[in-house]
Amino acid sequence: LVYEHKLVPALAELEGALCLSAKEYQQRYQDPQYRRRRGEEHDPRSAAEELCARWRQLVASAVSWSFDLLADASLWSEAVAAGDAATLQAGDQALEMLCLAEMLTRQDVAETFKAVGTPDHLFFRALVHAGLGTYYRLR
Repeated sequence: LVYEHKLVPALAELEGALCLSAKEYQQRYQDPQYRRRRGEEHDPRSAAEELCARWRQLVASAVSWSFDLLADASLWSEAVAAGDAATLQAGDQALEMLCLAEMLTRQDVAETFKAVGTPDHLFFRALVHAGLGTYYRLR
């Protein structure tokens, strides 16, 4: 999907993988039979790291792809005047991606994915806010 420049559907797939990973993480530690059925040892650190890595991948993708779209849409004022729908659509996609990343980097949501306290959490949050500011400045 990324190679076809279908970034929003690609993010949706990453988001689905993150949600499934979070669900599996909860099952793993709420149901002792779950680990036995899968033949797993109890290793909460590795499972939390995996969950955080999926969170990191989704947020990093959303931020970097939205920045790419914002860079391509740097001529928005001309696009608005000319009625260039493709450029405006790219801007809307950038906003959608930045909103997803902003939601994922909120303290309470990031806690769900074991990402609070990691250096990435605050870094991504700052990038998201910079991206949102750029979006609204260009718009």
